Amino acid sequence: MVSSSTAAFATTTVFNIDNNGLTTIGDSAGTGDSIFQFTGDTDAWSMGYFSTDKTFRIASSTNLTAIAMFQIGKSGTTTL
Repeated sequence: MVSSSTAAFATTTVFNIDNNGLTTIGDSAGTGDSIFQFTGDTDAWSMGYFSTDKTFRIASSTNLTAIAMFQIGKSGTTTL
């Protein structure tokens, strides 16, 4: 289990592997985005769960809201 080192999230688990092997990333309460970011410069790519509209996104950005290149919604809707 890994938790945040910031004061605001000091008691929030952000990465967990349970005894069955289920791995979760993000707030275990199911709120907020879960993001993997590849590099931190202006050429960064991100992918993850965007909680606002419950989509999985791949973005040419450091976040999931700007320049979303691909997204899949819970209803099966896909956007390129």
